[in-house]
Formats: sequence, structure tokens, C-alpha cells
Amino acid sequence: HLKRSMDQQMADPNSFRYQVKAAIARRKAGNILTGGTLEVLDSPENMLVFQRVSENKNQCVMFNFGTKDALFDGEKVEALSSVFSQPMPG
Repeated sequence: HLKRSMDQQMADPNSFRYQVKAAIARRKAGNILTGGTLEVLDSPENMLVFQRVSENKNQCVMFNFGTKDALFDGEKVEALSSVFSQPMPG
């Protein structure tokens, strides 16, 4: 269980916990993830994928809760990680 300890996960920018904490920080910073519409997209098992559209921007967020890498729309999402696309003009 040492590999998954909180201290180790927070020190590792590739860990799932670190990435979730970073996502929460981005949301609190007032970017696109705080408002607009939210559309949950069909995604592979063990994944949560949604698109946030606000004013004239949109952003796709992908979480892979599985223990194996997965693909969504041609983009690799590593096991126990998340991917945030760059905000794009809507």
C-alpha cells in the first residue's frame, strides 16, 4: 500500500490524486470548468468524460478510473489519470 499512500500520490504529478486535486484547483480558479453547460459523453467502461461549454469556449475532461490505459476519441488516457483538453473556441 506504500505505492498508493497520500504523501506519495501528492508528490507525484502523474498520480490520480494529484490530478484530481489539480482539477479542483483549476475549477476554483474560475476557468471554464465553473460555469456553462455540462454534457456527459458516452465513454468506455471505467471512464468519465464530459464536455463543458461556457460562453464561446468548450473543454473536454476525461477521467480514467481503470487500472489499464484507455482510448477516448483517439486520445490515450492512462490508467488512474485524467486529461483536460485546452479550452477551445466554441
